[in-house]
Amino acid sequence: MKNTLGKNNSIIPRAEKKDYLLQMMVQLLQEVSLLAQRVAAQVNLTVHATEPNFATLHKESTNFVIEFKKLSDVAIQLKAPLEQKIEALKYKGPSHYAEPILASSLQTVMILHLSSEQSMGKRLEEIQAIERRSKDILQQLETGIKALREYFDDIASRLNLLCYMRDCLKKDGSLPGNIMYNSKIPQTVSSPFGVQQLMPKLQKMIPVAPSTAAPHHVVHQDHEYAKAELEKRRALLLQLREQSKRENSNLSN
Repeated sequence: MKNTLGKNNSIIPRAEKKDYLLQMMVQLLQEVSLLAQRVAAQVNLTVHATEPNFATLHKESTNFVIEFKKLSDVAIQLKAPLEQKIEALKYKGPSHYAEPILASSLQTVMILHLSSEQSMGKRLEEIQAIERRSKDILQQLETGIKALREYFDDIASRLNLLCYMRDCLKKDGSLPGNIMYNSKIPQTVSSPFGVQQLMPKLQKMIPVAPSTAAPHHVVHQDHEYAKAELEKRRALLLQLREQSKRENSNLSN
């Protein structure tokens, strides 16, 4: 599992005061990064606990799910405007007139040139400053969208694992020994940037003709998704083991 914790200060872009959409994205990034740290800490605590407490885990996981869904709703509302603004900034191009402005005579051109030489220089500087700001905003938006996608994917994977741990404690009173390798963990939450969120839109846009290939395609997607989730949990298990070894080594020293 990709570890996105600890780098929130570097990936969160600086928002311009007058750019409301960018400010909303920055605020969402900050809240999502804090939730990612809290969920990861709870997973780590539960995995290493000698006797995990069901009441505590139930309370924490419930609160995490509620908070995750609230942040997901905000992300869904911001996603389309952010993507539209990114596309607009990409294809806007340099600031200039589409066609040259015609003068009525050479005398008019000379007078305009002499009277506005200094102001034209200032105007060019302003245009260049606007273009630099647009490039900077574009970079911040693209970086922010990528960071949001990574955070939501990471939280969804860990939170689904945490909810599954809670259900196991409720049912059996203990955690299964192979919980990190279980590929059939129920998906309590999903990322607003994930494939599952796009499927309803795709189904409306592309009519699927009745055939035997369609169910096979869905099964293949489910298999690939389960495989990816399993790899994430294996990576997380290795990460937790390494962390546990380091902590034991520090205690022995």
